[in-house]
Amino acid sequence: YGSIVPVTASEIAFGTLDLEILNPAIIMDDGDSGFTASAGFHHWDKAGHQGDLRYANVTEVETATWQFTGLSRGEYQVWTTWPLDGSARPTNAAYTITNADGAQPPVLVNQSLFPSDFDDGITKWKDIGFWRVTGGTLGVGLTSDADSPWVIADAIRIQNVADIPVAVDDVL
Repeated sequence: YGSIVPVTASEIAFGTLDLEILNPAIIMDDGDSGFTASAGFHHWDKAGHQGDLRYANVTEVETATWQFTGLSRGEYQVWTTWPLDGSARPTNAAYTITNADGAQPPVLVNQSLFPSDFDDGITKWKDIGFWRVTGGTLGVGLTSDADSPWVIADAIRIQNVADIPVAVDDVL
């Protein structure tokens, strides 16, 4: 296979490299277009991703939804985030993903702990799974039906992590 030849530092040329991010992350905050919430999810501008969040008490069932559209076909990783401030938080906040396969079983998230699965340098995130997108849309829902107040609806981060080939079932 040849031999390994040492190279001195003076023989290495340094330059610039342009990188293109092929599948950038998409973050939808609670104030962005595509986010909706029932009246019981109240706005709070003292913490959260981009400085604000929504919160709901568990005494009434409230809903928040992040609806992503115009997505390319693929498998998406989904994360959520929330801040902690010492107030009571649920151990079973129910996030429901809706994709071309319909509403999926809820993913229960412990909002009494800091999200710690991923840190993008700005926000810490909790992974809530990998989900197929074949029809261009992905919905993430959150309900206040939980074991302890306060349920937090802040931001959702998604990223296309794998291509999905077109299957016969998808075109029939």
